[in-house]
Amino acid sequence: VSQYWGIHFVRAVIADYQRDVARACIAAGADAIFGHHAHILKGAEVIDGKPVFYSLCNFATDLRMTPEHAARKSFKEIQVLAEKWEPNFDSLYNFPEASRRSIIARIEVSEGRIAEAGYLPLYIEDDAVPRVVDRSDPRFMEVADYMKAVTEEAGLNAQYSIRDGRIVIEGVRCCA
Repeated sequence: VSQYWGIHFVRAVIADYQRDVARACIAAGADAIFGHHAHILKGAEVIDGKPVFYSLCNFATDLRMTPEHAARKSFKEIQVLAEKWEPNFDSLYNFPEASRRSIIARIEVSEGRIAEAGYLPLYIEDDAVPRVVDRSDPRFMEVADYMKAVTEEAGLNAQYSIRDGRIVIEGVRCCA
């Protein structure tokens, strides 16, 4: 299930309805849930052995900021939601600093069943291009540590491990 939901730009917070909807989707037969809309990474959990990614952050998006846009009341109201968000008029990627950390959800299927779930860490620079960061890049652990922290802060149950340059969610089991 690809789910458009959540509270955008606010670190870790999962809206009450999201967990209810996630449980309902899994109960109805979903094998995985991929959340988007929040423009910031949110944590993950495992429900009945199935992965729920509450927000993957951004991937294919750009936002050039103009001084006029930055001065608008609508921008000022949304800007205060983020931890750190200063307009950069030379950047194609005008989102909060935390939104530079993103992920590609990764589901490995074997014999028609989920064998492994996790993610590949991404980092988005001023050119708005998301780039996979490998294990040798310090931003790999920056993304991994952030995901771990927001998962814990939200009270979610996902536990992560690093395997061969990817992050794996523990406790995901094959679909029945």
